[in-house]
Amino acid sequence: MKPENAFVTVQEGTLCLAIEVTTKQQPVSILGNLAQQNIHVGYDLDAGTVTFAGADCAGSS
Repeated sequence: MKPENAFVTVQEGTLCLAIEVTTKQQPVSILGNLAQQNIHVGYDLDAGTVTFAGADCAGSS
């Protein structure tokens, strides 16, 4: 994951990590639209894996 997919500028000179930890009350991780920009996500249901690969989605047709 590139820095622009994990950090958000909240004000000039200030970045925040845009990833939420899981808790007992919220045991599911959610990757939001910021984390998924220019990323291809692959799901292998048989192997039970998820893979990520960089992509130039703006250049795709």
